[in-house]
Amino acid sequence: EFSPSRYILSGTQSIALGQKVWQKFYKIDGEGDTIQSLVIEKDTSCMFFELYQINEKDILCFGAILNRLKPAEIWLTCIDTSLNLLWEKSIQTPIDQIYTIKASENHDSTLIIAAGLEVDFYTRYILMLRINQDGDSLYSKYIGPNTAYIFDLMRTPKTNQLLMPVLGLSQQTNTPGQIIIFNSSFNICQVDSIPNYVGNCCTVKSLNDTAYFLAGNKYYAFSNESYNIALMKMIFPNLEINSAIVGRSADTMDFAGTFQGMDFINPSNIYIAGTSNISFGGYYAYQPSWYLISRFDSTLNLYWTKYYGGDAYYVLQSVTATSDGGAIVAGTRFDYLNHPENQLDVYVLKIDSTGLYTNVDKEEPVPVYDAIVYPNPGSDYLIVQSGPQVSGAVFRMYDMLGRQVMEERLTSTLLRFNAGSLAAGPHPWQIIFNNNVIENGKWIKDK
Repeated sequence: EFSPSRYILSGTQSIALGQKVWQKFYKIDGEGDTIQSLVIEKDTSCMFFELYQINEKDILCFGAILNRLKPAEIWLTCIDTSLNLLWEKSIQTPIDQIYTIKASENHDSTLIIAAGLEVDFYTRYILMLRINQDGDSLYSKYIGPNTAYIFDLMRTPKTNQLLMPVLGLSQQTNTPGQIIIFNSSFNICQVDSIPNYVGNCCTVKSLNDTAYFLAGNKYYAFSNESYNIALMKMIFPNLEINSAIVGRSADTMDFAGTFQGMDFINPSNIYIAGTSNISFGGYYAYQPSWYLISRFDSTLNLYWTKYYGGDAYYVLQSVTATSDGGAIVAGTRFDYLNHPENQLDVYVLKIDSTGLYTNVDKEEPVPVYDAIVYPNPGSDYLIVQSGPQVSGAVFRMYDMLGRQVMEERLTSTLLRFNAGSLAAGPHPWQIIFNNNVIENGKWIKDK
């Protein structure tokens, strides 16, 4: 958001999966309509991972040029808010693959860039760069080889050190995720485990001089298919003082946003966003999923959780808090039922502080739910997952003759009900809150 109700969306496009990608920008208004667009295409793949606004008009873009016959390049570009390309520069690396770039402002108006470079799954490097706002490199250092997969970068307010959450660093912390602390010369000062068994898709953001928030995936021991999204309030550098969990029950996979899963402007409106029922198949899976969005306050009280989608396979990329108290989320949608040829659409949702749309595509709106029922189809049990905003609602289920076969009050955001005695086939259900039907659908029991 570069000004109120004005946004720039950065993304990539390709003709087919695995083919060359090129960079696209869209300038959109508060209704989601495109005002301007810009395409940057090169002989090989090019993409941006991070945008950073340096003044009212200019935006620095940090990305990668992935060359076929030579190593990858760090790609630095400056655009203005009218989507004019002002300049571009590149920095050669010795590695073929750049998987992410994260940026943080330094205490002296310079910028710090952390680039994740990958030789193979077991061999990675971290390239740390200090640049000025003209894109000139002032200092750089390679860290590695190691196995760390980096997610974010943040300057610590008091010490001017750098804090980086990573996954799978070779340091033996006995946890999936680690926090690395760098000094101003990019030397590693400290490596510690991320608490609460959190270790993937991590986002960090400072609250004040002593505290910050960390959001990411929470793992569950002895299960490769159990993930929720955690939000933790931390004291620098690595002391957890409070935490909260959102997502479906522990036998499903909920992942935080791929590029940014947490953001806030006012800490009374902290937005957590991710994908509910994600698949390890990436952006293409033949199952329903949802954008999962929750709003917390600074003491981690949960205001609400909503689910957007369920009619296709959605993967959420990022959430950005906006100046009006709401948020804008962006991700992909794979319509496997109607277009199974691996075509992806980009979906952008603007919501207010209650989770309601402020931009609605009248032709194809994304469904939004206060509660969902799964697994569907199921057999011996069903789960009703709801946001706290509908606490006390009544769940009713019927047979195909309209006879009520179940009634339960939603006293918790996650309730599991025995369905073993129900007959096989479809069962209509309703959720009633304040004497109004707020959700309904059909749950199918397998034979």
